[in-house]
Amino acid sequence: MGDDKEYLIKLDGDKDDTETTADSGINTESGTRSLRSDYERFCAYIPPEIRDQIDEEYRRLRYECSRKFTLNLEKNRHYYTLVVTKGMDEIKGMSAEEFAQAVNNIES
Repeated sequence: MGDDKEYLIKLDGDKDDTETTADSGINTESGTRSLRSDYERFCAYIPPEIRDQIDEEYRRLRYECSRKFTLNLEKNRHYYTLVVTKGMDEIKGMSAEEFAQAVNNIES
């Protein structure tokens, strides 16, 4: 990945437009808990080409889910959580050699 630029992805609901009560973290309109009260903040630096893939895949899935289901796919609540958990599932089964090879593959 030749470009030295990196993008910071905030996986924490940094753009939460819902109002919550200060004490409870509950959305005053729907009665549901807000993303910020339920999730931990997590930030990661991601190379631009991976960030582009993340964004493109999110848009594709959001479109398909909205057409086929009544699912309102939220990027921070649903998509990033699945990207991380599915990635963790993959990493959990790796040996040190497999992990080092994967790191080498993304660095070259």
